[in-house]
Amino acid sequence: MNLPANQIKRSLSAHLMLRLSYFAVHEEYENHYGRCDVYGITKADYGVEFEIKVSKSDLMSEIRAIMAVLDNTMPDRSCNKYAKHRDYLHKETHDSYRLPPPCKFIFVVTSDLVEVARPIISQTPYGLWAVTDSLFRPFEVIKQAENLHKNKVSEKHIRHLLRSLSYRFALASAQ
Repeated sequence: MNLPANQIKRSLSAHLMLRLSYFAVHEEYENHYGRCDVYGITKADYGVEFEIKVSKSDLMSEIRAIMAVLDNTMPDRSCNKYAKHRDYLHKETHDSYRLPPPCKFIFVVTSDLVEVARPIISQTPYGLWAVTDSLFRPFEVIKQAENLHKNKVSEKHIRHLLRSLSYRFALASAQ
């Protein structure tokens, strides 16, 4: 299956809102490490970040950063990805001035990338979903995500998310 990332993003956002009843969903949400492909807040007020990967090279870049964190070594490149996964996987590195990591982190990959991602993701609390070609079940859960922490999304975080959505809406309306 060769779907573009933007189409997967829209499908995932609709799936989270309409089928899984998430409270809020934001595509391209800006956090301290760059942009999240999709960030959602569950009905129970937990944050979930979704990282969409459609190319093997992009997935491998992320996997190398995760492996460096797991091996406690420095990566060759992609320092932002390394910093993100270091903070997500090691609670002691969370900076108090930053918004907290999501409660769960899930990779969403095309079906041809599942076996590339599975061995490394299985060593982490991260989840792994595969894009399917089914209209009724567009995503298959390969590995359930475990909690990175048990904290709900704070009011500060919700305000940040709402401000970001409002700003994006205002810019789109002005065009």
